[in-house]
Amino acid sequence: MLFRSASPAAAADVRPIAEIKSLGDAETRSKPRAVIRGVVTWRNEQSRVMFVQDATAGIYTVLPRERPDEKLPAEAQVGAEVEAEVTIRPGGFASYVEIDSVRVIGPAPLPEPRPFDEHRFFTGADDGLFVEVTGVVRGVREEQFLWRLFVAHRTRVFEVECRKAAMPADFGGWCQSLVDGEVRFRGISTTSFNARGEPLAQRLFVSRADWIEPVAISAHEPFAAPKVAIDAVARYRLEPIDDHMIRTEGTVVHSLPGEALYLQEGTHGLRVLTRSPQAFAPGDRVEVAGFVDRGGTVAGLSEAVVRRVSHGEPPAPIDITPDAVAKIHARSADTYVIADPGDYEGCLVRFPATLLERKAGNQSDLLVLAAGETSVTARLHPADLAALGRLEPGSRLLMTGVLHVVRATEAVKWPLAPPTSMELAPRTAADITILARPSWWTPRRLAIVLAGAGVALAAAMGWVFALRRQVRRQMREIEDGLRMEAVAEERQRIA
Repeated sequence: MLFRSASPAAAADVRPIAEIKSLGDAETRSKPRAVIRGVVTWRNEQSRVMFVQDATAGIYTVLPRERPDEKLPAEAQVGAEVEAEVTIRPGGFASYVEIDSVRVIGPAPLPEPRPFDEHRFFTGADDGLFVEVTGVVRGVREEQFLWRLFVAHRTRVFEVECRKAAMPADFGGWCQSLVDGEVRFRGISTTSFNARGEPLAQRLFVSRADWIEPVAISAHEPFAAPKVAIDAVARYRLEPIDDHMIRTEGTVVHSLPGEALYLQEGTHGLRVLTRSPQAFAPGDRVEVAGFVDRGGTVAGLSEAVVRRVSHGEPPAPIDITPDAVAKIHARSADTYVIADPGDYEGCLVRFPATLLERKAGNQSDLLVLAAGETSVTARLHPADLAALGRLEPGSRLLMTGVLHVVRATEAVKWPLAPPTSMELAPRTAADITILARPSWWTPRRLAIVLAGAGVALAAAMGWVFALRRQVRRQMREIEDGLRMEAVAEERQRIA
């Protein structure tokens, strides 16, 4: 039962939070109880979760699921000192505590934010702590209960979450003015993690608008950013481009409104992640401004804005086989020279292939293709594939789409291994041409026919065997009848 009191527990009974978070999994699984005391640094609007920090560390605290109707005391707001009787639990990343009861002692000053330590922050060592981080704002997204900011520090991206309930009404518009500016954030360091408890990404929970402080904000004009060529977005420079926006120009080959845009210049392609709902057509000449995204095997742009410059003929697909692309990549790795004339990643290509298998999915169907020695997969919406009729394994197809090279080794390893597989993104059903359908005598159908013939042959042999038995039985009956007639005639003659 939750309750409030002005009488704190004896200091000797209070356990340091750092000591709790240092417990091993075996110790926390026994669900030991403890008393903690600290300052509330964050609280959600559902009044069931808060972060508490003492002089040693910060920790995630939550009301048990078994008590869904209980709420934290209204006085347990950010900046209040609380004391809680808790049960220690093993967390998915770091240990956390379930609140058995909580006492609000009174207002208290917030802890001094821990100075930014890049290594500690991005490895999750500062989990639960009130910290200070500086970075360049890349984008702002409005969600149901919060504003989410995407921030980069030396190319490493983290997210900042600001609960709407704790922010002023004009907060969203103000955040938009911070894009491409350097900003200092204070907040609670939290960690996204996998099923092994390993950190995947960092987040910062901000409780107040004054925890966000602009450092270097200039007039944000995306299309005034430094311009680079598509094939030089992340290439070597004597003076590297910082975390701010860059812009480039290219021709649209594929557009997914609200998601991504694929541009091409010759044999160089570029994926541009953008939340712009505007639709662009193949052949549109566009200018894009965004932040360099190094999250994949090749660089792209993220959080981009796009504007149409002109419109021309759609780029013709490049006729090249996956095997030829793989050889270009292998030659580049062997010679330590940039792929010439290009790596074809993100380009619109065309090549013949044989359909091996079609796998149905909820959002898209997967086509498994054989194209020489390189395996290729392609995804397309079932409605688009329906326009092609029934696609049987063995169909000979002419495939067109945006190419993505899949590597067998990590992107950081050099020399890179030759690609072992590739992915193709057809834009519509028109990008798939059926060159030849397989013979009706597929192995499966042949097996069915042979099985049917076997069954029929077995049935015929059985019928012949049964007929022979019936004939033999009838012959015996006839012979028996003749013998009986002969005996009767002989007896009558004797009589």
